[in-house]
Parts: sequence; structure tokens; C-alpha cells
Amino acid sequence: TLLGMGSRKEMDCALTAINRFRAIGTLVDCSGIDVTGRSLRAHTSSKLASILSKSEKIVLDLLFNESNGPFAEVWNSGEYKWDGLKEATAFWSSVKGGKVGAEARMRVRAGSP
Repeated sequence: TLLGMGSRKEMDCALTAINRFRAIGTLVDCSGIDVTGRSLRAHTSSKLASILSKSEKIVLDLLFNESNGPFAEVWNSGEYKWDGLKEATAFWSSVKGGKVGAEARMRVRAGSP
């Protein structure tokens, strides 16, 4: 949101970033590809290739590297295939009062109604 921006410079930087990504369309259109592992990484890399700087491309390639990247063990083990909703539900069930209770405590601390 542009409302929280502190200056014109911050707004210009945000708009520049938005315009870079607008040029490639959507990343979520994964029709026709296996949306797990190598296929999804290849799809993501190809979509981003036209907008990433040389340095950003190097970083992305390193992150996706299956041999010696920081997530190589994860990519090779398949541990990235997890159910986010299931994990979030398990997390909130371990919090006193659940998500609603946590939100209420946060509002009290922030002085909101």
C-alpha cells in the first residue's frame, strides 16, 4: 500500500518495482507444468529472467541450485512439499486462545479496541 510510504522517494521506488513485475504478467499461471520442484523453479526463473538484474539473477540461481545452494538439501529431499494451511492450523492450536486470542492480546497491547 502506498499509504504507509514516508516520502515521495519511497513511493517512486515502490512504483518502479511494481512496474518491473507488471511487465511479466503472473507467476501463478502454471498450467501445463508440474508445480513441484525442478519444474516450478525453472518456470519461475524463466518468468523472472526478463526483469531481474544480473546480480538478482545470480542470487536466484544460487537459491535454486540443487547441488550446492543454501536449499540444496531441501530441494533434494522434497521437504518443501508441505501443507501450509495444515501447518498454520497446528501453529495456532498451540497458541493460548488460538489466533483469535492472540489477536485480542495484540490489540490490548497496541491500545486498539
